[in-house]
Amino acid sequence: MRTFTSLNASDIPPDRLKRILADYIALEEAQIFRRLVMRCGLLSLLAAVLASITHAFSGAIWALIITLPLAVPALAWIAEARIELRLGRALNDIPDHEKGTKRS
Repeated sequence: MRTFTSLNASDIPPDRLKRILADYIALEEAQIFRRLVMRCGLLSLLAAVLASITHAFSGAIWALIITLPLAVPALAWIAEARIELRLGRALNDIPDHEKGTKRS
C-alpha cells in the first residue's frame, strides 16, 4: 500500500480519523522494520552458511542460526499484513462522499 486514499476529513469523526492515520503510520513503520529485519536475516543466513562450512557451532546454536533467518522476517511480514488488513477495513468503512455508500 503505497498511496493513501484521498478523503474529506470533515466527513469522518475525529476519533475514527485518528485511528485511521495511526494505522497508516503503523503500517509505514512495519514496512521499514520488515526491510531492516530482512537485511539482518540475510546476515544470519550468511552466518549459517559459514557455520556449516566450518562446523564451528553445536547443534543447539546451529538450530538457532537456522531459525532466526526464517522466523523473524516471517513474523514481521505477518504483523505488516495484519496492520494493512486493519487499515483496509477501516478505509472501506468510510462512506463514499459522492454516492453515500461504503467504498468498494
